[in-house]
Amino acid sequence: MNHDPCLTCNTVNPDGANFCMQCGTKLPVPVVDLSKIPDKYRHPFGFWEVTRPADCEGRSLLYLGTYEGYVDYIARRLASAEPGGYYAYSFRAVPKLEDIPPNSDLKEVEVAFAMESRTWERTSGARVAVAEAIFQGRPVQVLPSPHTGSFKLKFRRLVR
Repeated sequence: MNHDPCLTCNTVNPDGANFCMQCGTKLPVPVVDLSKIPDKYRHPFGFWEVTRPADCEGRSLLYLGTYEGYVDYIARRLASAEPGGYYAYSFRAVPKLEDIPPNSDLKEVEVAFAMESRTWERTSGARVAVAEAIFQGRPVQVLPSPHTGSFKLKFRRLVR
């Protein structure tokens, strides 16, 4: 961020200078205009999807997760998990679930857990039984799905 020229002698000073290099006058602190920065990036606290390059050529991205918190705290924790990393973490602001308007017309949705859940190796009926145990007490009915590894959730009422 460049300072405007010194108000006393009109000398342009280097970044970070607090006093004019020519006449010694205290330089004004530059004002940063955030008006063109989207609101969701104006504060370091939020919900962030974090990625980094997966290789030195930048041909692919490694998804590191979605986190709630301060960018500096999240970056430090992620960097601690991979010492010596030299890739920049990319933070993309994502909406909180409460900020996404519910679709009251939605009757059902298809869901699949990640392969590590070990639900994919089960038959459709066994997968439904596991999902029924997991979603016990929730206002959904678990139904089989024609697609591999997934099941359907039929909504009994709007869930908030």
